[in-house]
Amino acid sequence: DFMKTSMGYDEKDIENCKEFLKNVVRFAEKKYQWKDGDESVPTGWKVRVCDGETDREYILSSEGLPYRSRYVAIQDMFKRNFSQADIEIMKDKMLQFENWETSDLLPEGWIFKKISEGFTKDGKWYSTLHYLSKEGSTFESMKTVLEHMKLRGKYSENAVEKCKEFIRDQKSVLKKYEWNEGDDSVPNGWKMRISETEGQWQFILSPEGRQYRTRFVAIQDMIKKNYSLKEVESMRSKMMKYEGWEESGLLPQNWIFRVKWEGLGKDNKWTSNIGYLSREGVPFDSMKPAIHFMTSTEGYTEQDVKNCKEFIRKRNQDTQEERFEWKEGNDTVPAGWKMRVSEGDAEMEWILSPDGKRFRSRVIALQDMIKMEVEKEDIETMRRMLIHEGWQKDKMFPGGWLLKKWEGKKRSRGKLNQDLKFLTRKGDRLESFSRVVEYMKNSSAYTDEDVENVKKYKEQWSITMRRGGFEWEEGDETVPEGWKKRRGHGKTESEYILSPDGVQYRSRYNALMTMYKNNVEEGLIQEMRSKLTFEGWESVSLLPLGWMFKRTWEGMISNGTFSTNTHYITREGHVYESAKTAIDFMESQAFYDETNVQNFREFQTLLSKVTTKKREDWIENDTVPSGWKTRTTAGASGREYVLRPDGQQFMSRINALQHMIKENYDDSDIAAMREKLVHESWKSDEFLPQDWLYKVISEGFTKDNKWYNSLHYLSREGESFESMKTALEFIQTSKDYSKKDVENCKSFLNEQKSCFKKYDWKEGD
Repeated sequence: DFMKTSMGYDEKDIENCKEFLKNVVRFAEKKYQWKDGDESVPTGWKVRVCDGETDREYILSSEGLPYRSRYVAIQDMFKRNFSQADIEIMKDKMLQFENWETSDLLPEGWIFKKISEGFTKDGKWYSTLHYLSKEGSTFESMKTVLEHMKLRGKYSENAVEKCKEFIRDQKSVLKKYEWNEGDDSVPNGWKMRISETEGQWQFILSPEGRQYRTRFVAIQDMIKKNYSLKEVESMRSKMMKYEGWEESGLLPQNWIFRVKWEGLGKDNKWTSNIGYLSREGVPFDSMKPAIHFMTSTEGYTEQDVKNCKEFIRKRNQDTQEERFEWKEGNDTVPAGWKMRVSEGDAEMEWILSPDGKRFRSRVIALQDMIKMEVEKEDIETMRRMLIHEGWQKDKMFPGGWLLKKWEGKKRSRGKLNQDLKFLTRKGDRLESFSRVVEYMKNSSAYTDEDVENVKKYKEQWSITMRRGGFEWEEGDETVPEGWKKRRGHGKTESEYILSPDGVQYRSRYNALMTMYKNNVEEGLIQEMRSKLTFEGWESVSLLPLGWMFKRTWEGMISNGTFSTNTHYITREGHVYESAKTAIDFMESQAFYDETNVQNFREFQTLLSKVTTKKREDWIENDTVPSGWKTRTTAGASGREYVLRPDGQQFMSRINALQHMIKENYDDSDIAAMREKLVHESWKSDEFLPQDWLYKVISEGFTKDNKWYNSLHYLSREGESFESMKTALEFIQTSKDYSKKDVENCKSFLNEQKSCFKKYDWKEGD
C-alpha cells in the first residue's frame, strides 16, 4: 500500500516484494522438518519442535505460513479475514493445548489465559491475565478490556459488571481454591489441588503458601530460596517418581533428566528431546548448553563432560525397539502391531506398526495408512480398531464415517463439557457440523440426502446437549406439567426452563411468545400464561379479558422524578411496551369497545398515583429545609436524593433549587434551600454577585507544575455555568448586573488562581 501511494516505486518493486514473501514461506517450509499435525492443530496444519535451548514448538498453516503459537496464528487469521468456523477451530485448540480458558462472566466468544500467578514478596496474591475478544482484539489487563467495552458502546452495563465480578473472583490461592492435604507425590506439609479446566492441571502449595504448577518449577524456587539440602532432595525424588524425571550414573551428582519428546522424523530416524536440571537448579533444554555450563562453572571436571557425551550416545541408539520395552499388541490393534505405555503422570499409549512406525493413537495411524495408500483391507482393519478410542459409527452418516463424543467434568457453573468430532472415510478430521456440511457439499461423493441427515443429527444432538448438558430439576407449580427448570450460576443466577421436547427458554415469557408464534393448543397457552405470575406479571379487572401487565422498571428519570415502565400482553399474544401503543391496538380492533379503552385509561391513572413517598428510607435532617427529607442509595456510589414535603423527589439540592426558582416559589423558601447547597460543596464569595454560588470541581498541579482548577457557577436565577467565560457572557447580556459585577468576577477568578491565598501555609521548620 505504501509503495502504491508513493513516488519512486514501480510495479516491478511491488512484484519483487510479493516474490520475496513467497520465498520466505517456501524457505520456512523447506528449511525445517515439519510433521503432519495431530489433534493439537487444525486439519492440514503441521508442527515442529526446534532443537535450540527453548524447545519451542512451531506450527505451519496449510498455506505454508509458520507461527510460534496458536495464539499468534489466530491473530493473523483474524487479520486476514479467515472464516468464523476456521477461527473457532483454532480457538478450540488454544483452549485445549495452550491453557486458554472460557468464563461465563466474560462476553460471549471471549477467552482468557493466566500468564502468571503467585505471591509477591509481601505475601499478596497476584495474577496476570491476557484476554482475546470475539473479534480478535487482544488485551493484557482487565483495565484495557473495560476501556475497550466502554469505547465500543455495544456492551451492556450487565456485561461490564460481569467482567468486574470476574476479576473479583481472582483471589488468593488460599481462599480461591480448595486445597487438599498432600499425598506421597509431594513432600510433607505440602498441599495439592486439581484445576477445574478441561486440562485438569495439578497445582501444589508449599507450607509457606507459594503455589507452583509443577514440582519442576517448585524445586527451582526452593534452591533459589536456599531450602535445606534435605528438602530439595525430597522434592527431587518426587519429580523422579511422579513427573517422569530420571537420574543416570553418567550425569553429574544430583543432576536429573526428562524426555520431553520422542518420535520418528521424516527420514524415519528416531529423535528425542531431553531436558536437564542441574543441582544448582538451572534448567537446560539440550545437552549443548548443559556442557557449556559445566565448562564455565567450578565444581565440574572434564570427566563429567565426557560422561555426559557418553550419556547422549547411549540415548541415541538406532531403533526404539532397543530403547523401549514394546509388548505384543492385543485385540485393540491389528495383528503384528505392538504397544507400550509411556512412564510419567500422563501414561500415554503408543502403538508400533510392523514396519517400525510409531503413533500416538490409532486415528493418527489410520490417517498415515490412508496417506501412504496401504492395502484397503489393512486400512479397514485399523478403522475398526478406532472403537477403542471412542470412535463410533452412526446410521445418519455415510459409510466409513466415524464420530467421537467427548464428555468431561462438570464446571463450577453447572454445565457439562461436551464435544463432538468427525472422521471422514478419507481420514480427514472435522471439528464442527458446519465443516461437515461444507465438506460434503464440496464433494461429488455425497448427496443432498447425506447433508440433510447430518442436519437432522445436529438437531438431535442439540436437544441432547440441552437435556444432558445441565442438571435439570423436575418442575413444580411454577411451570406447566412435564416441564423442567434449573438455576443458572453467576451474579444473576437466572432461571431457565425446559419443555418436554427439549427446548430451553430463559423465561416463561419467552416460552409463551414461542407458543403463540407456533400456534400451539389454546389450553397449553393458557397454562403457560397462568405461570407468568411467577415472573411478576399480573391481571386486573380494568384490563381487557386475558390481558396481563408487568412493571419492568421503576426509578428516577433525568428530571429527578420517580417513574415506572409497564408492559402489556394481550390475549392474542401481542406485547406492547407503552400505554399509547396498547390503546392504539384496541382502537384498531373491532373486538374491543370504548369501555375497554376507558377502563384502560382508568388503570393508567391508578398507576400514576404511585409515588416515592411510600418509601421507608426517607429521613429528616438539617441538610435540607424544614419539612424536606433525604435518602441515600445503597452501593459504592451512595447517591443522595431529596424529597419535597408534598412527595416530589429530586436527584440533588441543586435540582430542587432550580425547580423552585423556575416555579416561582416564595423567596424565603428559595433562600432556605440555597443555604443547604453547602452540603453539596457549593460556596459563596464576596466577589461574586449577590446570591451566586460556586463549586470546585477539580484542582491541582499539571505535569509542568502549573496550578489549575475547574469551577462551576450557579446564578441567583438558577442558571448553571461550567466556566467563568460563560458566566460573564450571561452577566454582560443581562440588565440586572453592573460593570462592577463583571470586574468583581474577574477579581474572583484571579484570586482562585493564587495557591498562596488559597491555602493555610505554615512557616517552614
